[in-house]
Amino acid sequence: HLNLGPNSIEGLYIYGSGELDQLSPLQEEGEEILESPLPRKLPLHFISPIESVRSIKCGQLFTLILSTSGNVYTFGCADNASLGHAESTKATLVPLKFAALGMGGGDCHGIAYDRENLAFWGQFRNTSGPIGEPCQEPKYFDKSDINGENFRKVICGGNHVIILTEEKNVYTFGNNEFGQLGINPEKILHHFQINKLIYEKNVEDIYTGDDHSFLVKFENGVRVLKSWGNNVYGQLGIGAYNRDGNGTVKIYIPTKVIFPGYPNISIKKVEGGSGTSICITEDNRVFVWGYNDFSVLGLQEENKIIPNPKELVFFNPFTNPENEVNDVFACHQYFYAKNDKNNKIYSWGLGDSYILGNKKEKAEITPYLINNLFFKNLYVESLALGCYHVVVKLIEKKYEEQKREERNVDSNKIEVEKKEEIKPRKRKNDGLKEE
Repeated sequence: HLNLGPNSIEGLYIYGSGELDQLSPLQEEGEEILESPLPRKLPLHFISPIESVRSIKCGQLFTLILSTSGNVYTFGCADNASLGHAESTKATLVPLKFAALGMGGGDCHGIAYDRENLAFWGQFRNTSGPIGEPCQEPKYFDKSDINGENFRKVICGGNHVIILTEEKNVYTFGNNEFGQLGINPEKILHHFQINKLIYEKNVEDIYTGDDHSFLVKFENGVRVLKSWGNNVYGQLGIGAYNRDGNGTVKIYIPTKVIFPGYPNISIKKVEGGSGTSICITEDNRVFVWGYNDFSVLGLQEENKIIPNPKELVFFNPFTNPENEVNDVFACHQYFYAKNDKNNKIYSWGLGDSYILGNKKEKAEITPYLINNLFFKNLYVESLALGCYHVVVKLIEKKYEEQKREERNVDSNKIEVEKKEEIKPRKRKNDGLKEE
């Protein structure tokens, strides 16, 4: 947990574009920050001394911070009521009626939830413009809206929301223009109508892209991936796409993603951007697919559409163990990957507004290893990607790693002491003779 004084180097840092107030909490009076190539520390004066930072998330053009007390603070672009309050020039508390356990943001909306309640604020949009009137203050749902089940995880796509319950069922609401709600897009829906995904049960996890959706569930002992929604750039990974008007663009029934040449793939995590997708398997292989103009997927391929998952062999843990990662992130048309053990952070894709951490407005067509000095030689405990800004939580030392090292030191010390003071003995209950 993080609630540090102003002189501490640890804390939350932001870099990228500030043209739409994404960097606003960093402003001095009269100062306007349009962009920042280097991470700038976010002052946490808006968080009370009795709470600290639990997690961070980004909407497209704004940031959300969840505290250990369950408070949600937002700042950035306030268009369409996306912040849940009128203020954009400083981080401000969203007026919730419950202590949140999780939160998230999309294009112009945000959400917060606990096991029994869900709050929504902002506005959904489709390709024709805004849908309905913006929610200036949180709109509330409760578990009666999901058949009495409890909220386990709630996430935001660009303009839709996906809910996973503790009973492992999936519900959706929002814009269904591309079938991203798992419902026929020809069906007339109210954007706040919560719909149950009738095709799938026993779902383990949910993920989303801008206008496509994912779920992970067990089949034959492995975690398989299914996708649905917009497939114009092959971002569903099912082989078809519709960039030139051929094939099917709107897939509203969850469809299994096939990994050609890789049987029995088991999925750890998947994330989608704008026409792009990335996943990491349980053995830490990284796969990408979808929109590949300007080689944004990092595959070194000229094909502008990659409709099936292809391994990013740069990260292969068996052939390139020095590049192994264990987590991946996506937003818009850029990606991050990180290794928690050695604190290596990689980025690639479109590099507008310094979002790749290379201190340039330059694309990276192969994964770029960000220098540790960029993050002040601190550990990147967590990060969140916005459309044109990045937020990172930096700490002096990973606490679990520090504890692990301390345990190893103590264990090694005990072993040395035993070897010096006690002659090894074979015990009777080992089935061996005692010396």
